[in-house]
Amino acid sequence: MADSQLITKSNHGGKRPGAGRPHKVVESAQTSILLELFDSAAERDVVMNMIAIASGSDRQAVTAATWLWDRVYGPVKQKTESHHTIDVTRLSDDELERLVKG
Repeated sequence: MADSQLITKSNHGGKRPGAGRPHKVVESAQTSILLELFDSAAERDVVMNMIAIASGSDRQAVTAATWLWDRVYGPVKQKTESHHTIDVTRLSDDELERLVKG
């Protein structure tokens, strides 16, 4: 592929300023409202409540403990098998990086 045919990846969908899908105003408004209502003190309260629930011995305790584990260490990656072969020598650095990240 010639250099002139390479397309650079960006957050706005193309080389032209403003190209691509416009930001969703509703999502942005919801996010800002949630951030206003859910400050660091509220987040701490949620985590402390989940710790209290996790110390129990019922189904909610397992759910709370799983939530806490995922929050601290990230969700457990599921192992999947693939029967496809990929010639990694033909992949670009970006494609290899995406493949490694999953």
